[in-house]
Amino acid sequence: MKFSKVVSMLAVAGALTGCGSTEIIKAPVAETPVPTTTDIHALSLGETNRLVGDVSVRNDANTLFLTVSAHPGVSVEDVRVCLGVSAFNYLSPEQCGYTAYIPGLVSKATVSIPLADLGEPVAGEVVYIQAAAAVAERGAPKGFAYAGTFKGRVAYTVGGSEIVPSGACVMTVDEWAGGKKMWPSQSIVLGGKEVRHDELLDILATPSAGDASLLLAKQIIAARLNEAAGATLPIGVASALVAMDTWLPAQADQDGSLPFQIAATAENLPNSDAFDVGVNTSEMIRQFNAGKLAAPACE
Repeated sequence: MKFSKVVSMLAVAGALTGCGSTEIIKAPVAETPVPTTTDIHALSLGETNRLVGDVSVRNDANTLFLTVSAHPGVSVEDVRVCLGVSAFNYLSPEQCGYTAYIPGLVSKATVSIPLADLGEPVAGEVVYIQAAAAVAERGAPKGFAYAGTFKGRVAYTVGGSEIVPSGACVMTVDEWAGGKKMWPSQSIVLGGKEVRHDELLDILATPSAGDASLLLAKQIIAARLNEAAGATLPIGVASALVAMDTWLPAQADQDGSLPFQIAATAENLPNSDAFDVGVNTSEMIRQFNAGKLAAPACE
């Protein structure tokens, strides 16, 4: 594995940095926990902001960690990161100071950046990040995807080394459906419209049978209930919930009621892209509901 550490010489509003190290992980593995909060952002491809993975950002007392994780069927070939202590305009990935050339295709890559490169910001300070990953789908190159939105930039609030996630605990789909705790709200927004308690219970009780619209709807219901109960939504999950309010009803079939028959079957090949979006987004939200992102799972 070869690394190229390129210091950007561009004069951008605020300081851009360019020295760091990159850890390439060829398969998902358990990582040593970092005792701080984590921001999760969508990894978005193209002007339609198609979800192809996620980007997590966290820090300990000395280092900023940025991890790109590809969804199933997607691989990462190259990760490039620009950083600034104030907002800056879009830079082409080739101009970014942190560059990793990856031999072959990988599913996950973590870039570690010394906080000293940013002037050793303290907890509560904001840094700005443009993270781009060259991705391939089933081996075919698709160009650069970006953290947040296509060609976008995200903000990250530096956490203290002992900070723990804030907000209430979270519960899974099954726990909400089974009545582990009283529901904090008798209605939620699903697919851009308010849905009442009885209908939500019917959706949760309907077997998913591999249908991506039901898989996604159930995770959205649980996430909205967790939010209503006081849990803090990661940025990536919050963005996905807003996006799905438009995307999900756009997939409705003739009767307009869930399920929308979004399945990866020979009979539904035209729905394969929708299936991938539904399943991948569902999985990201499921991780939040399972207590693996910003908020802990309820005991």
